[in-house]
Amino acid sequence: AIAGPMAARILGHLGAEVIKVDNRANSISAGPPWWAPRDIGTAGADLAPGSHLNGEKFSFALDLKAPQARPIIEKLVAESDVFLTNLSVPAIESLGLTYDDLRAINPRLVYIAMPGFGFEQGPYREYRSWGPNLSSLSGLDYLTGDADRGPVMTPLPLPDYVGAYHAVTAVQGALLRRDATGEGSEIRMAQFETTINVLGPQVVEAQLTGIVPGRTGNLTAAAAPRDLFPCSGHDRWVAIEVFDDADWQRLLGLEGMPAALRDARFATIDGRSEHAAEVYPLISQWTASKTNREAASALQAAGVAGNPVQNSWDHLTDPQLEARGYWKLVCHDRLGLDLTSSLPAQFSETPPRYSHAMPSYGNDTERLLGEVVGLDATQTQELFDAGVAETFAPIPEHLAEVTLERPSRTWAWPLLRLRTPAASVPSEPAKAEISLGGAVALDACLVLDLSDSLSAYGTYLLARMGAEVVRIESPGGHALRKQRPLAGLTSSYETFMDGGKSSRVIDFETDAGREAFREMAARADVIYDSSGPGALAKLGFDWEALHAANPRLSLVSVTPFGETGPYHGYRAGELG
Repeated sequence: AIAGPMAARILGHLGAEVIKVDNRANSISAGPPWWAPRDIGTAGADLAPGSHLNGEKFSFALDLKAPQARPIIEKLVAESDVFLTNLSVPAIESLGLTYDDLRAINPRLVYIAMPGFGFEQGPYREYRSWGPNLSSLSGLDYLTGDADRGPVMTPLPLPDYVGAYHAVTAVQGALLRRDATGEGSEIRMAQFETTINVLGPQVVEAQLTGIVPGRTGNLTAAAAPRDLFPCSGHDRWVAIEVFDDADWQRLLGLEGMPAALRDARFATIDGRSEHAAEVYPLISQWTASKTNREAASALQAAGVAGNPVQNSWDHLTDPQLEARGYWKLVCHDRLGLDLTSSLPAQFSETPPRYSHAMPSYGNDTERLLGEVVGLDATQTQELFDAGVAETFAPIPEHLAEVTLERPSRTWAWPLLRLRTPAASVPSEPAKAEISLGGAVALDACLVLDLSDSLSAYGTYLLARMGAEVVRIESPGGHALRKQRPLAGLTSSYETFMDGGKSSRVIDFETDAGREAFREMAARADVIYDSSGPGALAKLGFDWEALHAANPRLSLVSVTPFGETGPYHGYRAGELG
Protein backbone atom coordinates (compact mmCIF):
# COMPACT_ATOMS: atom_id res chain seq x y z
CA ALA A 1 0.00 0.00 0.00
CA ILE A 2 2.51 2.63 1.13
CA ALA A 3 5.85 1.41 2.51
CA GLY A 4 7.07 -0.43 -0.58
CA PRO A 5 5.67 1.95 -3.21
CA MET A 6 7.00 4.97 -1.30
CA ALA A 7 10.53 3.53 -1.06
CA ALA A 8 10.57 2.73 -4.78
CA ARG A 9 9.18 6.17 -5.62
CA ILE A 10 12.11 7.82 -3.80
CA LEU A 11 14.59 5.67 -5.71
CA GLY A 12 12.84 6.72 -8.93
CA HIS A 13 13.20 10.40 -8.09
CA LEU A 14 16.91 9.77 -7.44
CA GLY A 15 17.32 8.47 -10.99
CA ALA A 16 16.60 4.74 -10.82
CA GLU A 17 14.50 3.10 -13.53
CA VAL A 18 11.68 1.64 -11.45
CA ILE A 19 9.31 -0.99 -12.85
CA LYS A 20 6.16 -1.30 -10.76
CA VAL A 21 4.91 -4.88 -11.14
CA ASP A 22 1.21 -4.43 -10.47
CA ASN A 23 -2.01 -6.39 -10.43
CA ARG A 24 -5.39 -4.71 -10.67
CA ALA A 25 -6.81 -6.76 -7.80
CA ASN A 26 -4.09 -5.41 -5.49
CA SER A 27 -3.54 -1.97 -7.00
CA ILE A 28 -3.68 0.96 -4.59
CA SER A 29 -5.65 2.85 -7.27
CA ALA A 30 -8.78 0.76 -6.79
CA GLY A 31 -11.37 2.99 -8.41
CA PRO A 32 -12.07 6.36 -10.06
CA PRO A 33 -12.40 9.55 -8.00
CA TRP A 34 -15.81 11.10 -7.40
CA TRP A 35 -15.37 13.79 -10.06
CA ALA A 36 -14.61 11.40 -12.95
CA PRO A 37 -17.39 10.53 -15.47
CA ARG A 38 -19.48 7.68 -14.08
CA ASP A 39 -19.06 5.53 -17.17
CA ILE A 40 -15.31 6.00 -17.60
CA GLY A 41 -14.73 2.35 -16.74
CA THR A 42 -11.46 0.88 -15.49
CA ALA A 43 -9.49 3.80 -16.95
CA GLY A 44 -10.86 5.91 -14.10
CA ALA A 45 -8.56 4.19 -11.62
CA ASP A 46 -5.65 6.02 -13.26
CA LEU A 47 -7.08 9.32 -12.02
CA ALA A 48 -6.73 8.44 -8.34
CA PRO A 49 -4.47 10.81 -6.38
CA GLY A 50 -1.67 8.26 -6.17
CA SER A 51 1.15 10.16 -7.87
CA HIS A 52 2.90 10.66 -4.54
CA LEU A 53 3.33 6.88 -4.23
CA ASN A 54 4.00 5.69 -7.78
CA GLY A 55 5.52 8.70 -9.48
CA GLU A 56 8.58 8.17 -11.71
CA LYS A 57 7.74 4.50 -12.35
CA PHE A 58 6.80 2.24 -15.24
CA SER A 59 3.66 0.13 -14.81
CA PHE A 60 3.95 -3.57 -15.67
CA ALA A 61 0.59 -5.30 -15.19
CA LEU A 62 1.18 -9.00 -14.55
CA ASP A 63 -0.63 -11.80 -12.74
CA LEU A 64 2.21 -13.27 -10.70
CA LYS A 65 0.17 -16.37 -9.86
CA ALA A 66 -0.10 -17.45 -13.50
CA PRO A 67 2.49 -20.06 -14.58
CA GLN A 68 3.25 -18.04 -17.73
CA ALA A 69 4.40 -15.13 -15.53
CA ARG A 70 7.35 -16.97 -14.03
CA PRO A 71 9.79 -16.72 -16.97
CA ILE A 72 8.85 -13.06 -17.35
CA ILE A 73 9.69 -12.30 -13.72
CA GLU A 74 12.95 -14.24 -14.01
CA LYS A 75 13.95 -12.16 -17.03
CA LEU A 76 13.16 -8.92 -15.22
CA VAL A 77 15.15 -10.08 -12.17
CA ALA A 78 18.12 -11.00 -14.35
CA GLU A 79 18.20 -7.44 -15.73
CA SER A 80 17.64 -5.64 -12.41
CA ASP A 81 19.84 -4.16 -9.70
CA VAL A 82 17.23 -4.14 -6.92
CA PHE A 83 14.20 -6.24 -6.07
CA LEU A 84 11.89 -4.64 -3.51
CA THR A 85 8.76 -6.13 -1.95
CA ASN A 86 6.59 -5.54 1.09
CA LEU A 87 4.27 -8.47 0.48
CA SER A 88 3.54 -10.70 3.46
CA VAL A 89 5.90 -13.63 4.12
CA PRO A 90 3.38 -16.30 3.00
CA ALA A 91 2.80 -14.41 -0.26
CA ILE A 92 6.53 -14.04 -0.96
CA GLU A 93 7.16 -17.73 -0.32
CA SER A 94 4.15 -18.99 -2.28
CA LEU A 95 5.16 -16.91 -5.31
CA GLY A 96 8.73 -18.17 -5.19
CA LEU A 97 10.13 -14.68 -4.66
CA THR A 98 12.48 -15.29 -1.73
CA TYR A 99 16.11 -14.20 -1.90
CA ASP A 100 17.26 -17.78 -2.41
CA ASP A 101 14.89 -18.08 -5.36
CA LEU A 102 16.11 -14.91 -7.05
CA ARG A 103 19.84 -14.82 -6.31
CA ALA A 104 20.17 -18.04 -8.33
CA ILE A 105 19.00 -15.93 -11.28
CA ASN A 106 21.05 -12.80 -10.50
CA PRO A 107 23.90 -13.10 -7.92
CA ARG A 108 24.46 -9.32 -8.05
CA LEU A 109 20.88 -8.55 -7.03
CA VAL A 110 20.21 -6.36 -3.99
CA TYR A 111 17.07 -7.90 -2.52
CA ILE A 112 14.97 -6.19 0.13
CA ALA A 113 11.88 -7.73 1.69
CA MET A 114 10.06 -5.49 4.16
CA PRO A 115 7.07 -7.42 5.52
CA GLY A 116 5.45 -6.21 8.71
CA PHE A 117 7.32 -8.50 11.09
CA GLY A 118 10.33 -9.82 9.21
CA PHE A 119 11.31 -13.11 7.62
CA GLU A 120 12.87 -14.73 10.68
CA GLN A 121 10.93 -17.26 12.74
CA GLY A 122 8.65 -15.79 15.38
CA PRO A 123 5.01 -15.80 16.43
CA TYR A 124 4.18 -12.78 14.20
CA ARG A 125 6.05 -14.04 11.13
CA GLU A 126 3.02 -14.73 8.95
CA TYR A 127 0.86 -11.90 10.24
CA ARG A 128 -0.35 -9.37 7.73
CA SER A 129 0.25 -5.79 8.76
CA TRP A 130 -0.75 -2.22 8.02
CA GLY A 131 0.11 1.12 9.56
CA PRO A 132 -2.48 1.18 12.35
CA ASN A 133 -1.64 -2.20 13.85
CA LEU A 134 2.09 -1.46 13.66
CA SER A 135 1.45 1.82 15.49
CA SER A 136 -0.19 -0.11 18.31
CA LEU A 137 2.31 -2.98 18.55
CA SER A 138 5.32 -0.67 18.40
CA GLY A 139 4.10 1.43 21.33
CA LEU A 140 3.58 4.57 19.26
CA ASP A 141 -0.13 4.64 20.10
CA TYR A 142 0.60 4.04 23.78
CA LEU A 143 2.61 7.27 23.87
CA THR A 144 0.00 9.26 21.95
CA GLY A 145 -2.65 11.20 23.83
CA ASP A 146 -3.22 12.93 27.16
CA ALA A 147 -2.14 11.47 30.48
CA ASP A 148 -5.68 11.26 31.85
CA ARG A 149 -7.09 9.41 28.83
CA GLY A 150 -6.50 6.19 26.94
CA PRO A 151 -4.14 5.84 23.98
CA VAL A 152 -4.99 7.56 20.71
CA MET A 153 -4.41 5.98 17.30
CA THR A 154 -2.16 8.10 15.12
CA PRO A 155 -4.17 9.63 12.25
CA LEU A 156 -1.62 8.68 9.58
CA PRO A 157 0.08 5.31 8.92
CA LEU A 158 3.43 6.67 10.10
CA PRO A 159 5.08 3.22 10.29
CA ASP A 160 4.68 2.90 6.53
CA TYR A 161 6.60 6.10 5.85
CA VAL A 162 9.21 5.29 8.49
CA GLY A 163 9.71 1.91 6.84
CA ALA A 164 10.03 3.46 3.38
CA TYR A 165 12.85 5.81 4.35
CA HIS A 166 14.71 3.06 6.21
CA ALA A 167 14.42 0.88 3.10
CA VAL A 168 15.92 3.55 0.84
CA THR A 169 18.85 3.98 3.22
CA ALA A 170 19.44 0.23 3.38
CA VAL A 171 19.25 -0.22 -0.41
CA GLN A 172 21.74 2.56 -1.08
CA GLY A 173 24.15 1.08 1.45
CA ALA A 174 23.85 -2.37 -0.14
CA LEU A 175 24.45 -0.91 -3.61
CA LEU A 176 27.64 0.76 -2.38
CA ARG A 177 28.85 -2.57 -1.07
CA ARG A 178 27.94 -4.31 -4.33
CA ASP A 179 29.88 -1.74 -6.35
CA ALA A 180 32.93 -2.44 -4.17
CA THR A 181 32.69 -6.23 -3.93
CA GLY A 182 30.60 -7.29 -6.91
CA GLU A 183 28.29 -9.23 -4.62
CA GLY A 184 24.57 -8.85 -4.15
CA SER A 185 22.94 -9.11 -0.75
CA GLU A 186 19.69 -9.70 1.07
CA ILE A 187 18.12 -7.06 3.29
CA ARG A 188 15.50 -8.35 5.70
CA MET A 189 13.65 -5.45 7.21
CA ALA A 190 10.68 -5.63 9.57
CA GLN A 191 8.49 -2.52 9.58
CA PHE A 192 7.57 -3.40 13.17
CA GLU A 193 11.19 -2.92 14.17
CA THR A 194 11.76 0.26 12.18
CA THR A 195 8.88 1.85 14.08
CA ILE A 196 10.21 0.70 17.45
CA ASN A 197 13.62 2.03 16.46
CA VAL A 198 12.39 5.61 16.14
CA LEU A 199 11.08 5.25 19.71
CA GLY A 200 14.56 4.33 20.86
CA PRO A 201 14.99 7.20 23.36
CA GLN A 202 11.82 6.12 25.18
CA VAL A 203 13.10 2.54 25.37
CA VAL A 204 16.42 3.78 26.76
CA GLU A 205 14.60 6.01 29.25
CA ALA A 206 12.74 2.98 30.63
CA GLN A 207 16.01 1.11 31.01
CA LEU A 208 17.80 4.00 32.71
CA THR A 209 15.02 5.05 35.07
CA GLY A 210 12.99 1.88 35.57
CA ILE A 211 9.87 3.88 34.69
CA VAL A 212 7.90 3.22 31.51
CA PRO A 213 7.30 6.51 29.64
CA GLY A 214 3.61 7.24 29.26
CA ARG A 215 1.32 9.71 27.58
CA THR A 216 2.04 13.37 28.25
CA GLY A 217 -0.06 15.05 25.59
CA ASN A 218 1.94 18.00 24.28
CA LEU A 219 3.98 18.29 27.46
CA THR A 220 7.63 17.30 27.74
CA ALA A 221 10.40 17.66 30.28
CA ALA A 222 12.57 19.35 27.66
CA ALA A 223 10.40 22.46 27.19
CA ALA A 224 7.79 24.49 29.05
CA PRO A 225 5.47 25.83 27.89
CA ARG A 226 5.07 23.44 24.97
CA ASP A 227 1.58 23.28 23.53
CA LEU A 228 -0.86 24.44 20.88
CA PHE A 229 -2.54 27.73 21.74
CA PRO A 230 -5.81 29.07 20.24
CA CYS A 231 -5.74 31.98 17.81
CA SER A 232 -8.38 34.11 16.16
CA GLY A 233 -10.37 32.43 13.41
CA HIS A 234 -12.11 29.08 13.23
CA ASP A 235 -9.97 26.18 14.50
CA ARG A 236 -6.75 28.16 14.24
CA TRP A 237 -3.77 27.44 16.51
CA VAL A 238 -0.12 28.26 17.04
CA ALA A 239 2.52 25.89 18.41
CA ILE A 240 4.83 27.39 21.04
CA GLU A 241 7.89 25.69 22.52
CA VAL A 242 10.05 27.40 25.15
CA PHE A 243 13.22 25.32 25.53
CA ASP A 244 15.00 27.20 28.33
CA ASP A 245 14.74 30.16 30.66
CA ALA A 246 16.39 32.50 28.15
CA ASP A 247 13.59 31.68 25.70
CA TRP A 248 11.10 32.47 28.45
CA GLN A 249 12.52 35.94 28.93
CA ARG A 250 12.26 36.53 25.19
CA LEU A 251 8.62 35.49 25.27
CA LEU A 252 7.91 37.84 28.18
CA GLY A 253 9.33 40.72 26.16
CA LEU A 254 6.63 40.44 23.52
CA GLU A 255 4.20 43.34 23.36
CA GLY A 256 0.89 42.55 25.05
CA MET A 257 2.08 39.46 26.92
CA PRO A 258 0.16 39.37 30.26
CA ALA A 259 2.19 40.85 33.14
CA ALA A 260 1.07 37.99 35.41
CA LEU A 261 3.49 35.71 33.56
CA ARG A 262 6.38 37.53 35.26
CA ASP A 263 5.52 35.77 38.51
CA ALA A 264 8.73 34.37 40.04
CA ARG A 265 7.14 30.92 40.20
CA PHE A 266 7.27 30.76 36.40
CA ALA A 267 10.92 31.82 36.01
CA THR A 268 12.30 28.29 35.63
CA ILE A 269 11.32 25.40 33.36
CA ASP A 270 10.42 23.30 36.39
CA GLY A 271 8.23 26.07 37.78
CA ARG A 272 6.42 26.54 34.50
CA SER A 273 5.79 22.81 34.26
CA GLU A 274 4.47 22.68 37.82
CA HIS A 275 2.16 25.65 37.29
CA ALA A 276 1.12 24.90 33.70
CA ALA A 277 -2.55 25.27 34.62
CA GLU A 278 -1.89 28.97 35.34
CA VAL A 279 0.71 29.67 32.64
CA TYR A 280 -1.10 28.29 29.62
CA PRO A 281 -4.38 30.27 29.95
CA LEU A 282 -2.38 33.49 30.26
CA ILE A 283 -0.45 32.80 27.07
CA SER A 284 -3.74 31.89 25.38
CA GLN A 285 -5.03 35.38 26.12
CA TRP A 286 -2.17 36.75 24.02
CA THR A 287 -2.49 34.28 21.14
CA ALA A 288 -6.30 34.57 20.93
CA SER A 289 -6.00 38.21 19.86
CA LYS A 290 -3.90 37.31 16.80
CA THR A 291 -4.07 35.10 13.74
CA ASN A 292 -1.80 32.09 13.94
CA ARG A 293 0.57 33.63 11.40
CA GLU A 294 0.70 36.93 13.31
CA ALA A 295 1.46 35.11 16.55
CA ALA A 296 4.11 32.93 14.94
CA SER A 297 5.81 35.89 13.26
CA ALA A 298 6.00 37.80 16.55
CA LEU A 299 7.41 34.78 18.37
CA GLN A 300 10.02 34.05 15.70
CA ALA A 301 11.07 37.70 15.62
CA ALA A 302 11.72 37.43 19.36
CA GLY A 303 13.73 34.21 18.89
CA VAL A 304 11.06 31.86 20.28
CA ALA A 305 9.97 28.68 18.45
CA GLY A 306 6.44 29.48 17.35
CA ASN A 307 4.75 28.18 14.23
CA PRO A 308 1.19 28.18 12.88
CA VAL A 309 -0.69 24.89 12.93
CA GLN A 310 -1.47 24.45 9.23
CA ASN A 311 -4.01 22.34 7.42
CA SER A 312 -3.55 20.82 3.96
CA TRP A 313 -4.98 23.82 2.12
CA ASP A 314 -2.55 26.14 3.90
CA HIS A 315 0.33 24.29 2.27
CA LEU A 316 -0.78 25.42 -1.18
CA THR A 317 0.05 29.04 -0.38
CA ASP A 318 2.82 28.52 2.16
CA PRO A 319 5.62 30.96 1.20
CA GLN A 320 8.38 28.64 2.43
CA LEU A 321 7.21 25.75 0.26
CA GLU A 322 6.87 28.12 -2.68
CA ALA A 323 10.36 29.53 -2.20
CA ARG A 324 11.88 26.04 -2.18
CA GLY A 325 9.85 24.78 -5.15
CA TYR A 326 8.18 22.02 -3.16
CA TRP A 327 5.20 21.58 -5.49
CA LYS A 328 5.92 20.25 -8.98
CA LEU A 329 3.93 19.93 -12.18
CA VAL A 330 4.59 16.58 -13.83
CA CYS A 331 3.28 14.74 -16.89
CA HIS A 332 0.23 12.50 -16.47
CA ASP A 333 -0.96 9.90 -18.99
CA ARG A 334 -4.63 10.81 -18.62
CA LEU A 335 -4.62 14.41 -17.38
CA GLY A 336 -1.75 15.88 -19.35
CA LEU A 337 -0.35 17.53 -16.23
CA ASP A 338 -0.70 16.73 -12.55
CA LEU A 339 0.49 18.10 -9.24
CA THR A 340 2.99 16.27 -7.05
CA SER A 341 5.25 16.98 -4.10
CA SER A 342 9.03 16.87 -4.18
CA LEU A 343 11.53 15.04 -2.02
CA PRO A 344 12.44 16.79 1.26
CA ALA A 345 16.06 17.09 0.11
CA GLN A 346 17.84 19.20 -2.49
CA PHE A 347 21.04 18.03 -4.20
CA SER A 348 23.65 20.39 -5.63
CA GLU A 349 25.02 18.07 -8.33
CA THR A 350 22.40 15.34 -8.88
CA PRO A 351 18.97 16.97 -8.60
CA PRO A 352 16.03 14.57 -8.30
CA ARG A 353 13.94 13.82 -11.35
CA TYR A 354 10.35 15.09 -11.45
CA SER A 355 8.91 14.17 -14.82
CA HIS A 356 5.97 11.75 -14.47
CA ALA A 357 3.08 11.19 -12.11
CA MET A 358 1.62 7.79 -11.32
CA PRO A 359 1.62 5.80 -14.58
CA SER A 360 -1.59 4.45 -16.01
CA TYR A 361 -2.12 0.85 -15.00
CA GLY A 362 -0.32 -1.39 -17.51
CA ASN A 363 0.88 1.59 -19.53
CA ASP A 364 4.35 0.09 -20.10
CA THR A 365 3.54 -3.63 -20.17
CA GLU A 366 3.69 -4.07 -23.95
CA ARG A 367 6.94 -2.12 -24.33
CA LEU A 368 8.68 -3.93 -21.46
CA LEU A 369 7.57 -7.35 -22.70
CA GLY A 370 9.27 -6.54 -25.98
CA GLU A 371 12.33 -4.52 -24.97
CA VAL A 372 13.26 -6.24 -21.71
CA VAL A 373 11.67 -9.69 -21.79
CA GLY A 374 12.27 -10.15 -25.53
CA LEU A 375 8.81 -11.34 -26.63
CA ASP A 376 7.46 -10.69 -30.09
CA ALA A 377 4.07 -9.17 -30.86
CA THR A 378 2.34 -12.54 -31.18
CA GLN A 379 3.66 -13.81 -27.84
CA THR A 380 2.70 -10.53 -26.15
CA GLN A 381 -0.84 -10.67 -27.51
CA GLU A 382 -1.22 -14.26 -26.28
CA LEU A 383 -0.41 -13.09 -22.75
CA PHE A 384 -2.98 -10.29 -23.06
CA ASP A 385 -5.62 -12.68 -24.38
CA ALA A 386 -5.00 -15.12 -21.50
CA GLY A 387 -5.29 -12.33 -18.90
CA VAL A 388 -1.72 -12.98 -17.66
CA ALA A 389 -0.64 -9.47 -18.65
CA GLU A 390 -2.66 -6.30 -19.15
CA THR A 391 -2.16 -3.10 -21.05
CA PHE A 392 -3.68 0.28 -20.25
CA ALA A 393 -7.44 0.65 -20.50
CA PRO A 394 -8.67 2.97 -23.24
CA ILE A 395 -10.99 5.87 -22.51
CA PRO A 396 -14.50 4.97 -23.78
CA GLU A 397 -15.09 6.39 -27.25
CA HIS A 398 -18.02 8.58 -26.20
CA LEU A 399 -15.72 10.31 -23.67
CA ALA A 400 -12.85 10.86 -26.07
CA GLU A 401 -13.54 14.60 -26.32
CA VAL A 402 -14.13 15.09 -22.58
CA THR A 403 -11.43 17.12 -20.82
CA LEU A 404 -10.28 15.37 -17.68
CA GLU A 405 -8.86 17.54 -14.93
CA ARG A 406 -8.82 17.60 -11.15
CA PRO A 407 -11.33 20.06 -9.60
CA SER A 408 -8.51 21.94 -7.87
CA ARG A 409 -6.71 22.73 -11.12
CA THR A 410 -8.66 25.88 -11.95
CA TRP A 411 -8.42 27.52 -8.54
CA ALA A 412 -5.51 25.95 -6.65
CA TRP A 413 -2.81 25.70 -9.29
CA PRO A 414 -2.75 29.45 -10.06
CA LEU A 415 -1.98 30.06 -6.38
CA LEU A 416 1.14 27.91 -6.65
CA ARG A 417 2.72 29.74 -9.60
CA LEU A 418 4.13 26.48 -10.88
CA ARG A 419 6.72 25.87 -13.56
CA THR A 420 6.21 23.43 -16.42
CA PRO A 421 7.60 19.91 -15.88
CA ALA A 422 11.31 19.31 -16.08
CA ALA A 423 11.45 16.07 -18.03
CA SER A 424 15.25 15.89 -18.23
CA VAL A 425 16.99 13.08 -16.40
CA PRO A 426 19.82 14.18 -14.09
CA SER A 427 23.30 13.39 -15.31
CA GLU A 428 24.74 10.21 -13.86
CA PRO A 429 26.99 10.98 -10.89
CA ALA A 430 30.64 10.11 -11.21
CA LYS A 431 31.54 6.95 -9.30
CA ALA A 432 34.28 7.66 -6.79
CA GLU A 433 36.83 4.94 -6.15
CA ILE A 434 36.08 3.39 -2.79
CA SER A 435 37.43 0.41 -0.96
CA LEU A 436 35.20 -1.35 1.51
CA GLY A 437 37.25 -3.82 3.48
CA GLY A 438 34.46 -5.45 5.45
CA ALA A 439 30.94 -6.59 4.85
CA VAL A 440 29.38 -3.47 6.38
CA ALA A 441 27.91 -1.11 3.80
CA LEU A 442 29.55 2.16 4.93
CA ASP A 443 32.69 0.70 6.46
CA ALA A 444 35.11 3.25 4.95
CA CYS A 445 32.92 6.34 5.30
CA LEU A 446 33.94 9.14 7.70
CA VAL A 447 31.07 11.36 8.87
CA LEU A 448 31.52 14.55 10.91
CA ASP A 449 28.37 14.89 12.99
CA LEU A 450 27.09 18.38 13.80
CA SER A 451 23.46 17.26 14.19
CA ASP A 452 21.03 18.41 16.85
CA SER A 453 18.01 16.88 18.58
CA LEU A 454 15.85 17.24 15.46
CA SER A 455 18.26 15.47 13.13
CA ALA A 456 20.54 13.14 15.11
CA TYR A 457 18.64 10.04 13.96
CA GLY A 458 20.22 10.42 10.52
CA THR A 459 23.77 10.05 11.81
CA TYR A 460 22.60 7.30 14.17
CA LEU A 461 21.56 5.29 11.08
CA LEU A 462 24.87 5.96 9.33
CA ALA A 463 26.79 4.77 12.39
CA ARG A 464 24.74 1.59 12.62
CA MET A 465 25.45 0.90 8.94
CA GLY A 466 29.19 0.95 9.61
CA ALA A 467 30.26 4.54 9.01
CA GLU A 468 32.80 6.13 11.34
CA VAL A 469 30.69 8.93 12.81
CA VAL A 470 32.49 11.54 14.90
CA ARG A 471 30.24 13.65 17.11
CA ILE A 472 31.71 17.19 17.11
CA GLU A 473 31.17 18.75 20.53
CA SER A 474 31.92 22.14 21.95
CA PRO A 475 33.85 22.44 25.24
CA GLY A 476 31.49 21.38 28.02
CA GLY A 477 29.67 18.85 25.83
CA HIS A 478 26.98 18.88 23.17
CA ALA A 479 23.50 20.11 24.11
CA LEU A 480 22.14 16.58 23.52
CA ARG A 481 23.93 15.44 26.68
CA LYS A 482 21.55 17.67 28.64
CA GLN A 483 18.41 16.72 26.68
CA ARG A 484 15.61 15.81 29.06
CA PRO A 485 14.39 13.48 30.44
CA LEU A 486 17.50 12.74 32.49
CA ALA A 487 18.36 9.67 34.56
CA GLY A 488 20.73 11.32 36.99
CA LEU A 489 23.08 13.15 34.63
CA THR A 490 22.41 10.85 31.68
CA SER A 491 20.12 11.78 28.79
CA SER A 492 18.19 8.83 27.37
CA TYR A 493 17.90 10.73 24.09
CA GLU A 494 21.64 11.26 23.74
CA THR A 495 22.42 7.73 24.89
CA PHE A 496 20.36 6.34 22.03
CA MET A 497 21.12 8.84 19.27
CA ASP A 498 24.89 8.91 19.77
CA GLY A 499 25.28 5.14 20.11
CA GLY A 500 28.08 3.81 17.89
CA LYS A 501 29.75 7.21 17.49
CA SER A 502 33.03 8.66 18.73
CA SER A 503 33.44 12.16 20.15
CA ARG A 504 35.81 15.02 19.34
CA VAL A 505 35.81 18.33 21.21
CA ILE A 506 36.29 21.30 18.85
CA ASP A 507 36.32 24.90 20.03
CA PHE A 508 35.28 26.87 16.95
CA GLU A 509 36.00 30.11 18.82
CA THR A 510 39.75 29.46 18.57
CA ASP A 511 42.12 29.32 15.60
CA ALA A 512 43.37 25.93 16.77
CA GLY A 513 39.85 24.55 16.89
CA ARG A 514 38.94 25.78 13.42
CA GLU A 515 42.17 24.38 12.01
CA ALA A 516 41.49 20.99 13.64
CA PHE A 517 38.04 20.91 12.03
CA ARG A 518 39.50 21.97 8.67
CA GLU A 519 41.92 19.02 8.80
CA MET A 520 39.11 16.61 9.63
CA ALA A 521 36.92 18.01 6.84
CA ALA A 522 39.75 17.52 4.33
CA ARG A 523 39.60 13.74 4.81
CA ALA A 524 35.90 13.30 5.61
CA ASP A 525 33.28 11.85 3.28
CA VAL A 526 30.27 13.61 4.82
CA ILE A 527 29.62 16.61 7.04
CA TYR A 528 26.13 16.29 8.51
CA ASP A 529 25.23 19.73 9.81
CA SER A 530 22.28 21.09 11.76
CA SER A 531 23.96 24.16 13.24
CA GLY A 532 21.60 26.44 11.31
CA PRO A 533 21.49 28.22 7.94
CA GLY A 534 24.80 29.98 7.33
CA ALA A 535 26.32 28.98 10.68
CA LEU A 536 29.21 26.99 9.18
CA ALA A 537 29.85 29.71 6.60
CA LYS A 538 30.26 32.29 9.37
CA LEU A 539 33.04 30.13 10.78
CA GLY A 540 34.82 30.05 7.42
CA PHE A 541 33.44 26.69 6.30
CA ASP A 542 31.06 27.58 3.51
CA TRP A 543 30.35 24.93 0.86
CA GLU A 544 32.64 26.46 -1.74
CA ALA A 545 35.64 26.42 0.65
CA LEU A 546 34.91 22.89 1.87
CA HIS A 547 34.41 21.57 -1.65
CA ALA A 548 37.61 23.20 -2.93
CA ALA A 549 39.64 21.57 -0.14
CA ASN A 550 37.92 18.17 -0.52
CA PRO A 551 36.06 17.64 -3.83
CA ARG A 552 34.76 14.22 -2.67
CA LEU A 553 33.03 15.71 0.37
CA SER A 554 29.23 15.79 0.69
CA LEU A 555 27.74 18.49 2.92
CA VAL A 556 24.31 17.58 4.26
CA SER A 557 22.40 20.47 5.82
CA VAL A 558 19.38 19.46 7.91
CA THR A 559 17.30 22.37 9.21
CA PRO A 560 13.65 22.76 10.16
CA PHE A 561 12.73 24.72 7.03
CA GLY A 562 15.73 24.63 4.70
CA GLU A 563 18.61 26.98 3.90
CA THR A 564 16.45 29.33 1.83
CA GLY A 565 13.00 30.87 1.93
CA PRO A 566 11.28 33.24 4.36
CA TYR A 567 11.27 30.69 7.20
CA HIS A 568 14.91 29.64 6.84
CA GLY A 569 15.98 31.30 10.09
CA TYR A 570 12.95 30.26 12.14
CA ARG A 571 13.32 28.17 15.25
CA ALA A 572 11.28 25.00 15.61
CA GLY A 573 10.75 22.02 17.85
CA GLU A 574 8.77 18.83 17.54
CA LEU A 575 5.40 20.64 17.63
CA GLY A 576 6.37 23.40 15.23
